[in-house]
Amino acid sequence: MEGFVLGPVKAVVPGHGGVEGASKLAGLFALFVLSPGHRVERDEIAAHVWPEGGASDNVISRQLSYLRESLGGRVGRMKSGACSMDLSDSRIDYLISREEAHRARGMNAFARFHGLCGAREKWSPGGPLQGLPGRTFERRRAELREEWGVLMIDCLAAAWEIREDEWLLKETEDFMERFPDNWAYGERIFTTDYWRQLRSPRRRPGK
Repeated sequence: MEGFVLGPVKAVVPGHGGVEGASKLAGLFALFVLSPGHRVERDEIAAHVWPEGGASDNVISRQLSYLRESLGGRVGRMKSGACSMDLSDSRIDYLISREEAHRARGMNAFARFHGLCGAREKWSPGGPLQGLPGRTFERRRAELREEWGVLMIDCLAAAWEIREDEWLLKETEDFMERFPDNWAYGERIFTTDYWRQLRSPRRRPGK
């Protein structure tokens, strides 16, 4: 199975229907992907997928059954008020990005820069969990945006170390245009001294 939550939500399973868009099944899939151990409790399902209320045990069980069928049996049955999804044979953009970033952070600056940029490329410019409604998914989006911000800062820091100045200038400007009210994301890099050095003749691209 291939799965995507860092943009529009989608799961592709050969021979099965899969899920996509802002449907309740897509919301369920995203919730499993983002939960520790891919295990979700009944109340979490209700809060995320039925923010308007009305999620009886029968309604939740029916949706889990539809999801199980759509994803080739990868969704377990509800036991003791919780349910799990098996992603052991799956490629999920978020999980791949996290693993790539984790590996890259232990490398030298050059390899770290390219590894972190590769992890960042998994993220859609339009943001994660696109279209999923409700306050609980909005909180999840905020958490993911914060994680994206940390990844971006680490990319910028690695670029600074290896003097990728042309890339650094462009990405820094794009970054601050995207998050004009979140200076804290970049405060450990975007200092007066940083800008002075980066824009100096000795530090300009090609120098």
